[in-house]
Amino acid sequence: MRILPLAIAGVGLALMGLVVQTCLMPLLHHKVAQGVVLKPKGETFEMWRAPSLPLYQRIYLFNLTNPTEAENGKQPNLTEIGPYVYRVYRTKENITFHDNATVSYRERKRLEFVSELSAGSEEDIISTINVPAMSMAMTMKRASFFTRLAASATLGLSYPETILSLSVSSLLWGYTDSLISTLTSLGQFPLGRFGLLAEHNDSLSGLYSIFTGEDDPSKAHSIDMWNGKRQVTYWKSLIANQMLGTVGQLWPPFLPAHRPLAFFNPDACRSLWMDFVGENVTDGITVYKYRFAPSLFTSPPPDSFYPPSQHDPLPTEASPSPSPSADEAYCPCLKSGTISLSKCRKGVPIYLSQPHFLDGDPSLQLSGLAPDRAQHGTEVLIHPLTGVPLSVNMKFQVNLLIESMSDFPVTKKFSKVLLPLLWFSEGGDVTGGFRDRIYTNLVLMPHVVSLAAWVALGLGVVLCLIAAALAARKRKNGKDHRKIALQSNGKDSEAEIPMKPKLRLEDETRHQSL
Repeated sequence: MRILPLAIAGVGLALMGLVVQTCLMPLLHHKVAQGVVLKPKGETFEMWRAPSLPLYQRIYLFNLTNPTEAENGKQPNLTEIGPYVYRVYRTKENITFHDNATVSYRERKRLEFVSELSAGSEEDIISTINVPAMSMAMTMKRASFFTRLAASATLGLSYPETILSLSVSSLLWGYTDSLISTLTSLGQFPLGRFGLLAEHNDSLSGLYSIFTGEDDPSKAHSIDMWNGKRQVTYWKSLIANQMLGTVGQLWPPFLPAHRPLAFFNPDACRSLWMDFVGENVTDGITVYKYRFAPSLFTSPPPDSFYPPSQHDPLPTEASPSPSPSADEAYCPCLKSGTISLSKCRKGVPIYLSQPHFLDGDPSLQLSGLAPDRAQHGTEVLIHPLTGVPLSVNMKFQVNLLIESMSDFPVTKKFSKVLLPLLWFSEGGDVTGGFRDRIYTNLVLMPHVVSLAAWVALGLGVVLCLIAAALAARKRKNGKDHRKIALQSNGKDSEAEIPMKPKLRLEDETRHQSL
């Protein structure tokens, strides 16, 4: 066996395995970094522009089962009705790429009822409070005397009922009556009707501007501006007004573990975030699991309420320090477990919470509510290498603060209560081809290549050892041959010495005979 070719092959295999093993992850990261960049005809552009993956919104309504007693100050009894399931279609419109590595767009959201997945029909009847009338009364609580008088007169002329029986379709997507017609003429209802979600179906969002990641992949999908502004103005501190993170659909690649994920939610009028709670492996793919932390819905928020920015400093502004009033940044505060939206809802005391007041103050509980983390908790699973969510299940509850007000008869004798109107979950799971591509390209193939590299490295080392052993053996054999040869030469020399006298004696005897 030739030793030199064997050694060369061993060294070559070992070097190849070492180089592949060393360069595999950097090359993979480079490919991912290039793939997440938003650009026309890019790998993620179409998935971002019009997601083809099925997304669903499941809506649960609360039916008031003791309206008469509630009007007279008794605690409301509620029955949860649903889910009413809608397929969600999101498409980006007015897409414009800019020279500063950002893209601006508006998003159209359209919902389509899916009867086969729903627990009932959109014609089901729900008993609930008169939200427009109650909202109008509640906004007048701190108004001047003359403003309250005018509002009371408007309500009196409309003769609104305190409790309404409406179909699911009317309650969600809109109805009209004399009060709504009056308020529409005053510019309160641009659609000419009122529905709890009327403005969220077949409607355009505000103008988003996000980073494409072209200049820095770690900025990909992070929010730059919303409606031309880099912060909102509803809250009492700079940090509360900041727009942090993404818009909640895709995240930057290479997510670090153990850090919260922020996203800006215009419906919540602020940025929200989720805590990292651990790793999962689903279908062979490692994902990070995130949930809303109880502190997110705490009133007032503790110091730990403020997470680190995903980009330090922020892409657009230096990170400000919390103001002295940071403890009350999101007030008016009610109870732990709620977020007030009144400042961005024209003073209407709307509060956001987790469904059934999960993680909320026990005093918020009403008959018919039973918080359960498995059913009512938000959970998001994100592939940390790409920032793509593989499973999303966002859950929120919308509540209205009501109480009796003597100059507004529509409020009857209601006791002060935060009344749940509905809760919903929105999201879906990545299945089929896209998940398979993530597994094949980012899990299986790197694993196979890494394994092959280790095999090549190991085989190369073995061949080198074999070549070294053969070389050593050959060297030893050569020494042995030389030693034997030397020993043989020595014996031959010794054998020639005693023969010389004998030959001389024979010669002398032969001479004498002659």
